[in-house]
Amino acid sequence: MFKPHQRKYVLMSDIGVVCMLLILTYICQMTSLRFLAITYILPYAFFNFWWVLFTYLQHTDIRVPHGRGEKWTFMDGAIGTVDRDYGIFNHILHHIADAHVAHHLFSRMPHYHTVE
Repeated sequence: MFKPHQRKYVLMSDIGVVCMLLILTYICQMTSLRFLAITYILPYAFFNFWWVLFTYLQHTDIRVPHGRGEKWTFMDGAIGTVDRDYGIFNHILHHIADAHVAHHLFSRMPHYHTVE
C-alpha cells in the first residue's frame, strides 16, 4: 500500500494516533466520558460531517462525467468537480467551495488566493 520511502511517515502517523488515543483516554479518566463527548467527540463529529458533505457536494454532480479505466486521465479528475456558492460561508471557508476547480488545477495555491 505504501512505498518504502513513506515508511517513516506512516510510522510517525501511527505514533501520533496512538498518542492522541492515550491523551483522550487520560482526559476521560481524569474527567468523564460525558465531558470528553461534549468537548471533543461531538465537535469532531460535527466538523467532519460538514467537511465530508462539502467534499461530496464538490465532487458529485450530474454535470460531471465519470471516467473509468483507460479513458480517465489526471486532468479529467482535476476538472471533474464543481464550484458551489455557499454565500457567506465562501469567505469563512477560504473559498474552498466556490473556487474548487481552481484548487484541483493548482493544488499548491492557498484557497484564500483563488478569487484573485
